[in-house]
Amino acid sequence: MVVCDHLKRIRYFTSRHCGSAHDSRIFNESHLRAKLESEVEENSPRVILADEGYGCSRILLTPLRSDRITDQHQKDYNSAHKRARVTVEHCFGILKKRFPALLYQLRSRKLENAQAIIGNWSFEY
Repeated sequence: MVVCDHLKRIRYFTSRHCGSAHDSRIFNESHLRAKLESEVEENSPRVILADEGYGCSRILLTPLRSDRITDQHQKDYNSAHKRARVTVEHCFGILKKRFPALLYQLRSRKLENAQAIIGNWSFEY
């Protein structure tokens, strides 16, 4: 899981789960989620924009399903959400250009080996 900001700076990264783990599971088990939840309690919330693979919450905003949009405010929200998420795609594009190995499937049968290759660590700013 990678989280970047509006300036395409990576703010959080973890490689503790295998590729078949569901996005929301990775987020729910992350230190980032706990930190953001505690900030909500302190009334200084930050939010993350996420795709449809995650559940919407107080700290994680996802786009509305197109069949559930009933007014212009909801259309505007989805449009703004989509524009902001382009930054994330640009960040991944930059990473793939700088590290071409990210373009290819990692060939390792053991999770431990894959984690050693990727870096079994997490970071955040």
